Amino acid sequence: GRVVAVDLHAPFVARVAAAHAGDPRVSAVVADMTDPPGGPFGLIWAAGAIYCPGIEAALCAWRPHLAAGGRVVFSDLAWRVAAPSERARAFWAQEAPGMTDRPGVLAQVAAAKFRVLGDFWLPRAAWAAYYLPLAARLAALRAGPVDDALAAVLTAHEAEVALWRDCGDDYGYLMVVAEAA
Repeated sequence: GRVVAVDLHAPFVARVAAAHAGDPRVSAVVADMTDPPGGPFGLIWAAGAIYCPGIEAALCAWRPHLAAGGRVVFSDLAWRVAAPSERARAFWAQEAPGMTDRPGVLAQVAAAKFRVLGDFWLPRAAWAAYYLPLAARLAALRAGPVDDALAAVLTAHEAEVALWRDCGDDYGYLMVVAEAA
């Protein structure tokens, strides 16, 4: 198989390209994820990034890039409980205003005329693998010289980590496997 890694942030793309230099199966390209170069693809994978264009828009944009029988796998932030805490609601209203629940995510997939083949919640351990190293890095940065701009970024990320520690069972990433209907 081959991998075409796509991102709009050139430094991320450069890191991926450097890590896979000399491997003809991997290319990294600065491009819009809704118009990936080099298809058709048997699989389009978007972990934690489909919120940028939105589920329906992304699926509709990807349809012509899929090979016959191709699949899309994506994860999106969603409410895991019917009554999330007010703290979690307030935080995510700012960061992810269109956030919905599992039925809402699956309805968006259906509205894009895709069929869900399976879905599952990423485990809390996946969040811990992200947030615990992030918390350590934030603490290390906080210990050094901190100007106002950096302080604001650190505070925002520290608030997100604290929210996950206190209210992380209210929300999660729903992983969805879908194919064009």
